[in-house]
Amino acid sequence: MRKLFVVFLLVFSFIFPTSVCASSADLTPSVIFAVYDATNEQYLLDPIPVSVSSSSSYLQVLKELEENRILDVTIENGSPSAISNTESGYILTENQSGQFYLKTDNTVLDDSVWLAAIGNSSIIEVVFSSEPLVTPKQASLAANSFTAQNELTVSALTDAGHWLSRNEEDTTLYFMAMTASNQSLSPSDVATLPYTLENQTPTDAKTAAEELLMLSACGYSQTTQAVSNRIEYLASCTIDSTNGDLIVQVLRALDSRNFSLPDDAKNTRFFLCSQLLALQNEDGGFSTNEGFSSSPWTTLDAMLVLSSYAQEDKMIANAIREAASYISQLNQTKGLTHATTYSSTRILAKMISALICNQIDPYDDRYSIDNISPIEYLLQRQNDDGGFCAEPGGLSSLEATETAVLALSALNKGKSPYIFSSQATQESESAVSESAADRSAETQPSGSVWIWIGVGAIVIVCMILMVCLQVHRKRKRS
Repeated sequence: MRKLFVVFLLVFSFIFPTSVCASSADLTPSVIFAVYDATNEQYLLDPIPVSVSSSSSYLQVLKELEENRILDVTIENGSPSAISNTESGYILTENQSGQFYLKTDNTVLDDSVWLAAIGNSSIIEVVFSSEPLVTPKQASLAANSFTAQNELTVSALTDAGHWLSRNEEDTTLYFMAMTASNQSLSPSDVATLPYTLENQTPTDAKTAAEELLMLSACGYSQTTQAVSNRIEYLASCTIDSTNGDLIVQVLRALDSRNFSLPDDAKNTRFFLCSQLLALQNEDGGFSTNEGFSSSPWTTLDAMLVLSSYAQEDKMIANAIREAASYISQLNQTKGLTHATTYSSTRILAKMISALICNQIDPYDDRYSIDNISPIEYLLQRQNDDGGFCAEPGGLSSLEATETAVLALSALNKGKSPYIFSSQATQESESAVSESAADRSAETQPSGSVWIWIGVGAIVIVCMILMVCLQVHRKRKRS
């Protein structure tokens, strides 16, 4: 009897976790995709759900539909020139009387984003029109400030993200890189992080900023107690105004989700930007500490965080231009990759991120290395396992891969890899997700319900078998 009970427990322990894992593996993100002929006011392809990854490009979606024999697509110069419905033969061809436009979530994008990553789009529509579709300036900048992506950079980001997921690290940079590469962080880490930090009082600005960035990368908004505690601390604590790297990190943390500061904040964004500008030297570079010579790393970091304020402040815009000039001159004279204690791959990746965020073309000759663009140079540092080496010919390095992933994210998405979303957007998305989950729960049984039903059935069968065996033994004895 005891042996049978032990066997039952072993069977139960194996069946239960397997069922749970199976239910979570079935989740697949999808978008609604359609091809519309605006000239004739009819669909070439009716709206259909398509399973994709957020790192997929718009062209990749078209190619997947072609592989599934739903569409026939002709690509020229990185955008579609002809699309036809495989079943009906309905064809649209780009010519003088009409061209293809891309709309995501009812917003027309400019014509250079076909290779951009889909990101958080939920409705994708390819529109063929004889009349030019107006591209709202604000919308196009938000969706595609400046992208220099191609199929190689999209693929490189995906491979590097997979490498990171196999080499876990509990650091702020790792959390940011995983988020930037659209990889899922460990659910246990994400779930326990705010509770771990909630009762810990920040001891200094550097630690508070790093913890806030980590929480932000995990998707937590200002309504989370651990997040609000660190915002309040950074708003009122004493920040060393002579430490450029510290000011950069505090600004980066506050801007990562556009967190709101208290009305009586001492360390406002304006104050922090002013303190950072005071560290700019006459050569255009920024110093790590007041009175020191310019640091390429700190200069690139300053360009990154100040890019969010350049359109509103002419002084900041001029400071960024001078910093960009300093970087280009340094690159042309003795080579940027040899002018810092950081690895050449990390400084190269940081330069790409800074250029993209300030809408500076990375293919500009001023930033080339041995007549090779920094993007091509960076891609050469990726190993076969997907990771990036710190120096040419070396093994894949965590820090090099993390920084490279942030640069590739900037290339593919056209925005700062350190800004995840605004607080308003985050809360809106959460509300939509919760509403959708509630509707789903009302209309159909959840996967966990079926798991418990199955487990319950197994338990009942095992109990019946044990009772029958016990009865059989008693009869045999009598």
